[in-house]
Amino acid sequence: MGVIYLLAYIAGGLGVTFGAFQMMRGLGELSPLHPAVGIVAVGVALIVAAACLHGWTEGRRAGKQAALVTTKPSTPALLIALALWCVPLIAAWAQFELFINPVHVQPELTVLGAITFTYLLARRVMQAGPMRAPGSMISVALFGVPIGLLTAVLPIRHFNFHLTDATTWVFDDALANQVKTLTIERDAETLPSAPLPTRDATLAVLEALGNAKAVDVEQEIAAGRMRRLGDGTLVTVAPDGSTAPIGGADDLARVADEAAEADGRRAAQEHDARVRAFSEELERRRQGGRLFHHSTP
Repeated sequence: MGVIYLLAYIAGGLGVTFGAFQMMRGLGELSPLHPAVGIVAVGVALIVAAACLHGWTEGRRAGKQAALVTTKPSTPALLIALALWCVPLIAAWAQFELFINPVHVQPELTVLGAITFTYLLARRVMQAGPMRAPGSMISVALFGVPIGLLTAVLPIRHFNFHLTDATTWVFDDALANQVKTLTIERDAETLPSAPLPTRDATLAVLEALGNAKAVDVEQEIAAGRMRRLGDGTLVTVAPDGSTAPIGGADDLARVADEAAEADGRRAAQEHDARVRAFSEELERRRQGGRLFHHSTP
């Protein structure tokens, strides 16, 4: 029975943690929170079920054997667990404030410290009895595991967002349990894909060509709106009597080239503006996110 409710505690704690992650992401992206709330509800239900089974098991055990004398955790033990939880966080944040890159973190100590502190605090607060052990496990599954994981992961995510790497020490079984450094790399600094360029000048030329209509030259000459010069060149005649030459294929090609060049210049200007804005955003992120140092806008 002990294995069953222990697995239920673990599954429930992980469910609450994952749901909390999804809720924070949903709040940041303004997306619906119903799926995340459902995950949290399932996790809480598993924890409650595990606690009921745990309490029933403890009650049966207490009825069959004499109750063990247990002492409340001492204050130094609570302080040690609190230090195990908080000191790695404070040390990592101090490195971040000093612009040290990469920041060294120990997330496993943070998780272990949070779980231990929650467990010891719950046992210190609760009275001795058959529900003391289930109550302590509920506290660990519902609060210790989620808080430990969140306080371990969120600072690293914060460092990465502000373009700072994070490193930690891990044991590698392939290297005979030798310690190696694992790097959690910062967010990519690549320029996002640009939207398709708008070629307004070229589209205007194409629209003019699409709206062009064939005319009867002889009829236009007879109406006085066109004139044929001595060298055979056709010109248009305005109401005030002024004339303008009628362009040919070379003129059309020249207009198309000018439109393409105008669109190219505009696209280059937009690209330069995007690169400049992205560089400024990266610099703000690189300098920001700290309590005692604020980036200039």
